[in-house]
Amino acid sequence: MKVSIQDTDALRTISPSALDAYARSAGWEAGDSFRKHSTIFTGDNLPEVIIPRTARLGDYASVVSTLIKIFADIAEQSESAVFRILSEADRDVVRIRTSDRETDVTIQQGIDIVRGSKNLLLAAACSYFVPRKAVFRPGAHRDAVDFLSTVKLKPLEEGSFVVSLVSQAIAPDQKDGGLEGINHEPISRLVFRKLSQALEKTNDLTECINRQDEFKENDFISHGVSANFCEAIESILKVCEQLEIQVAWARNRPVEPQFVRYQFDESEVPLFGEAAKKFRRKTPKHDISLFGFVNILRRDELNEEGTINLQTRFEDQDLSVQVELEQMDYEQVVEAHRNKSAVEMSGDLEHRGARWRLLNASVTNVVTMPQMEPETDLFE
Repeated sequence: MKVSIQDTDALRTISPSALDAYARSAGWEAGDSFRKHSTIFTGDNLPEVIIPRTARLGDYASVVSTLIKIFADIAEQSESAVFRILSEADRDVVRIRTSDRETDVTIQQGIDIVRGSKNLLLAAACSYFVPRKAVFRPGAHRDAVDFLSTVKLKPLEEGSFVVSLVSQAIAPDQKDGGLEGINHEPISRLVFRKLSQALEKTNDLTECINRQDEFKENDFISHGVSANFCEAIESILKVCEQLEIQVAWARNRPVEPQFVRYQFDESEVPLFGEAAKKFRRKTPKHDISLFGFVNILRRDELNEEGTINLQTRFEDQDLSVQVELEQMDYEQVVEAHRNKSAVEMSGDLEHRGARWRLLNASVTNVVTMPQMEPETDLFE
């Protein structure tokens, strides 16, 4: 039984550039203009078709309906199948598909999968706008957050639970035109490319963790892999047995291959979790507050600044943290040391090699605690 698309509003969602891209990919070639707003397309053993260059035509929906019938007959597909292809012909699409045996998911699982999908794309956007970082703070990168508002969420598909993220692959000023004159890549394509690069690198990442090889984080960061990226995949895998991420590139901006697929399963949850931890260990922790005692002070006679070691505890771990301080803060710490007082400092905690350092540090409080003393009392 043939099903014909009659919904005028639905037909108007098909853009002229999508019709143009589909026709070219199916073997038609653009020829002469037809009247003011259309182009004649011809091809070997193909019927002549007239494709509008603008959607601002009174009978646009009718024209689209006629073209869908022709395309469906030539491709020997249903009109609904051709309509789905056309609806994505000028869009890049990322599908996050669960492959569980059960097609139904709970409300909470659905929420977790959608949230994980958003975080996955946000991680890719952060890697594009702020390259070569291993960890991104939520909401800290406005360009990446603004980009997410341009990405659309398609209606759910039948079968497995699918989240489809869609972004137009044409520049805003080319919405009603054909392919000519579109030479630059829009931001959405560049971000989706970064996501695809990161997904391509996941096999190397999980093998590195599994074999306990040396973790060279820069090899992964340069491809868009980050702690946030790993945590997003981990969060989705925790609610489904298998995960498939598909990237389909728009036909009006062809990429080879046009379609790629990446597959994961729940056994990789600990691998992505461990990878995320490794990225975070290598990255300074911002705006950290540390509380403890000073046990080493150093300052050259000619310098106003000084360096101290702070004995403290952070995340259930005893640390000796090296801190460089400006003159006023250093003198405050010296006085606290003489009085056997504890100090509180804020800054960015960095772990480099075997050494911990507090960067951009400042003293925020001095607390007299006579019952607590440092284990050592060295003054250099």
